[in-house]
Amino acid sequence: RVVTAATVPSGLAVNITYNGSATGPTNAGSYQVIATINESNFVGSVTNTLTVTNPDPIVLSLRAGSLGTVVISWNSVSNLTYRVQYKNNLTDANWTDLPPDIIATGVLTSVTNVVGIQPQRFFRVYQVGNLSTSNTQPVILSLKAGSVGEVVVSWNSVSNQVYHLQFKSSLSDTNWTNLLPSVTATGTMTSVTNSVGSQPQRFFRLYSNP
Repeated sequence: RVVTAATVPSGLAVNITYNGSATGPTNAGSYQVIATINESNFVGSVTNTLTVTNPDPIVLSLRAGSLGTVVISWNSVSNLTYRVQYKNNLTDANWTDLPPDIIATGVLTSVTNVVGIQPQRFFRVYQVGNLSTSNTQPVILSLKAGSVGEVVVSWNSVSNQVYHLQFKSSLSDTNWTNLLPSVTATGTMTSVTNSVGSQPQRFFRLYSNP
């Protein structure tokens, strides 16, 4: 993570350090940022704090593996430990751990789960030691085939909260595309049907208004 500085007059050279280093931090934590003007005719500096947090893991795809298996993939941070849990029905009281916990080695992590003859299964992922007891963070709980060329995306929700769904056809795409319109939830479970046409794959994410 790096910060930028604006000067008056504009365009002055500024040296920026993070806890004394010129390299922007990549690990989670709080860093003292000092910006110092580096000009012969101007002086000045400012000190502030940069806080870097690890992103919440989001299930990016659920795809069929070999017979009776499904491959779950999510965004991750190297060397962090993640735990996958599942339910066979959203009305089940508890989530079941899918052992073992997984130490990520990159920005995308996947695990294969044997679902057998189960007609459905819902998954969630969290960073070990960082499970929120709040249910306000939206998580995609299922991706199901709808009519021909359609997929139904479902997530946990809070009534009257506005949610924004986005998609990519490939994780290598630079930008996410908004799936309009935004959705105002009316209960604890919200679903949207998306026409994927002949696309061989599509990845989804969502967020809510603060």
